[in-house]
Amino acid sequence: MKLKPKSDELLAEIKIISPDTKIWGLTGGIASGKSTAAQYLREAGFFVSDTDQIAADLLENNDLIKTRLRQELGTDQKDKLREIVFSDDKSRKILESVLHPAIREESLKQIKQVIRAHTTNEKPIRAVFIEAALLLETGFFRKLDDTLVIVCDPTIQRERAIRRNPTHEKWIDRILSSQCDNAFRRESGAKILENNGNLEPLKHQLLKLIL
Repeated sequence: MKLKPKSDELLAEIKIISPDTKIWGLTGGIASGKSTAAQYLREAGFFVSDTDQIAADLLENNDLIKTRLRQELGTDQKDKLREIVFSDDKSRKILESVLHPAIREESLKQIKQVIRAHTTNEKPIRAVFIEAALLLETGFFRKLDDTLVIVCDPTIQRERAIRRNPTHEKWIDRILSSQCDNAFRRESGAKILENNGNLEPLKHQLLKLIL
């Protein structure tokens, strides 16, 4: 019998603890405005699980994951891993197969802890969020209650990414090609938020949808 992923077990446990709490995904491509949207949600009082930070913590502190990466990719150093995975699709898929299950598990553990801390309140937490770049690509968004997708023109994404970090210029096209395109995002059934201009319209769209 095939065992359920740990993330499925955690999702079921969360729903038992707080069936009225909605678990949202928040995603978008590089430099789309996803992290800015996450900050707006935090400012509005929502808990947002930051999977980029979880990944960084796992690479720094999880000996099992570090051992597996050294065995399968020859290194557990973040900078070297970036060079490997963005120059070779097979290596990128290996990295994702090692990291993604652990990231999902830790993210849901965070959410479970936050919800448990509020179980004594009269009103349950209305919504929590998982901020992750590849929610659509991995299909994990289908297991959540709903998903917000920040959509941005690829040319603008590229300009923003390089302006934010000039070292991205070397990898930006490879990064963009590893992420789903806007057509896929729009056809996913998720809630779409446009972010091609200044940030105020994004904030307005986001809070109007959530609050």
